[in-house]
Amino acid sequence: MNKEKILTLIDQATNSFNEIHLLVTEKKFLENQKELLSENQNLAAEAIGALEPIFENNIYNEKELAKAKNIFRKSLTINDMFGSNILLNAVSELKIAHSKVKHHLSDNKPKFSAKNSVDTPPNSVFIVHGHDELAKIETARFIEKLGLEAIILHEKASSGKTIIEKIEEYSNVGFGVVLYTPCDQGSQRDDYDNLKHRARQNVVFEHGYLIGKIGRNNVCALVKGNVEIPNDISGVVYIPFENDWRFDLAKELRNSGYLIDMNLVV
Repeated sequence: MNKEKILTLIDQATNSFNEIHLLVTEKKFLENQKELLSENQNLAAEAIGALEPIFENNIYNEKELAKAKNIFRKSLTINDMFGSNILLNAVSELKIAHSKVKHHLSDNKPKFSAKNSVDTPPNSVFIVHGHDELAKIETARFIEKLGLEAIILHEKASSGKTIIEKIEEYSNVGFGVVLYTPCDQGSQRDDYDNLKHRARQNVVFEHGYLIGKIGRNNVCALVKGNVEIPNDISGVVYIPFENDWRFDLAKELRNSGYLIDMNLVV
């Protein structure tokens, strides 16, 4: 089964679970609700059944697979609003699967290779940073507080690899956070009286790399102070590194399919 077919099945299951959630939480019960509920549960079960061998052999470790199976099994039996949270968990689990398949599974090479890739957990977040150690540590500790793994490149073993090779290897994640901190200054040529704070060049480069690799919806930038940011890229998420940055970042992570307990944000 090729990657596009797998993604189609995941989308089918996601749509079915969303429909089931709508039905079981609908206060005004429809006459044909039971029929629609049964139909969507059958569609979801069919899609999950087709995906199970792929999950087992390619993109889930044993613990992750057990968790996903448990959520899917419970979701397929929900028939009232008291199980609505389980349905939302199923949708979140499918979003994670979609991201893992899209970024890790190729049509011609469906299994991970220990020789050329790192089997990065799906709860990992890649952090791009400059010279602001405090911002880097504060962001990493918050990511870890949410129960996720913060991947910081210089903390990983080089094993003789170049910087770009390490970036390629350790950026197999579902989300990236880019720290735009005032580490450099710059201006247009012959306009040296108007120097502006800028992020390090490696930060801008890695930001673009992550957007190209995992999609701009799965990357956000935390901007500290009045740092100049690229102004010719539309649709890129920039979050001010201010009071509410943790809440805003947690929302972006949830939107990318991560299971985030918002009670941990405060």
